[in-house]
Amino acid sequence: MKKFSILALVIFLSACVNYSKMTNALAPGMTKQEVVNIMGSPYKKSIDDKKETYIYRAYRGDAYVHFDENGLLERAY
Repeated sequence: MKKFSILALVIFLSACVNYSKMTNALAPGMTKQEVVNIMGSPYKKSIDDKKETYIYRAYRGDAYVHFDENGLLERAY
């Protein structure tokens, strides 16, 4: 039972990703692959007027990563 409790705690804490720290590691001009290498796969992708947005779902709010028409990082928050 104790092992199960510890395992459950580890899984819960690993799910509480802090994307705000990860977005600080991003810089304008990065490629989509560079962003995925840092942030992981996005929860959702959205395309609007040839610009793509990656949405990352987290416990304390979502993180948004916007790419320009050339697929380069424009901004992240």
